[in-house]
Amino acid sequence: MYWLFNNDIFNLRGEEVQASWDQKQDFKGQVGDEVIFYEFNSRRRLFTHLYKISRISQRKNAGIFEYHFISITLQIIRSFGEEKEVEDYVFSFPRIKNFGSRLYKFFNKRYYKLTELEFLAIVEDQIFLSRTIMGTALNAMHLDHRKAFSQLLVERDPDILQNRYTHGEVLSLLNEYFQYAIITPAKQLAEAYAQMQTFVENRDVLESMAFYNTTNLRSRQDSIFSQVRVINEYLEQVNISIPEDRHTDFNESKFETLFKNKPLPIDLND
Repeated sequence: MYWLFNNDIFNLRGEEVQASWDQKQDFKGQVGDEVIFYEFNSRRRLFTHLYKISRISQRKNAGIFEYHFISITLQIIRSFGEEKEVEDYVFSFPRIKNFGSRLYKFFNKRYYKLTELEFLAIVEDQIFLSRTIMGTALNAMHLDHRKAFSQLLVERDPDILQNRYTHGEVLSLLNEYFQYAIITPAKQLAEAYAQMQTFVENRDVLESMAFYNTTNLRSRQDSIFSQVRVINEYLEQVNISIPEDRHTDFNESKFETLFKNKPLPIDLND
């Protein structure tokens, strides 16, 4: 079996470590099980180490309230250093449904049991790539875009409401939405600004134009000038799109099965 341990609770370091705690049920782990430690706090959100259980001791108290006292010894297999940020792997975990500020809710217990696919996603970087691309792109968009895309999905395929979909189909539709709702309007705004430069001679007036009124001339992040500058930086890239040319192997198909009837990886409650 495979496990995920919260090192913000255990606070363990070293080649051989011992974790001890008590709980109402016995611990289902066995000698030989592999354990990934993680830290999820204000300073670090990392999977940090991989250990193997070498010894387990469990005893039950004799009091009115039954508790199991558990002590396990672990031998280190590998240190991940700073390379495995939690956010890069969350789209491969079926139990995770919120990906923004409330992500901590899924990393606040003492330990979790992992499936083999989840374990390999972390240790071998065999992530659910199509869902990761989809979730990362969707949640990077403004909330209004996420809501608009969700509405488009339901209009195109009402079965989405029952969580019946394939990730490849949704990813393709997301790319379509990205092109006509984001890239095309961005190009149109950049072209309109270029036209304005031909007849507005006062540069200060041109750079202060915005879709809002403000008396703070230093707050120009939302000015047309600032937006067009960012747009042009991205438009210099050729064929801006959400990548769909992912590798398809046994992990991808197994992940599709693992996530069957699970909701889309999108936060709509920012």
